[in-house]
Amino acid sequence: MVLENKVILVTGGSSGIGRTAALAFVREGAKVAVADVVQQTVVVWLCSDAASFVTGHSMAVDGGWTAH
Repeated sequence: MVLENKVILVTGGSSGIGRTAALAFVREGAKVAVADVVQQTVVVWLCSDAASFVTGHSMAVDGGWTAH
């Protein structure tokens, strides 16, 4: 995969398959935005093993919606 200069949004990216995918995309040169329903899990991840190659910040987003 050649992903340089690409931006990828990974939902559920702070654990499991999402986390693995996010790491793979970063290794291939992509800029990755990680979203999760629990902001704290993203913050913990950014402050731990991802800190060696990731720069960024966390942002809380209300994902609630109602279908009519």
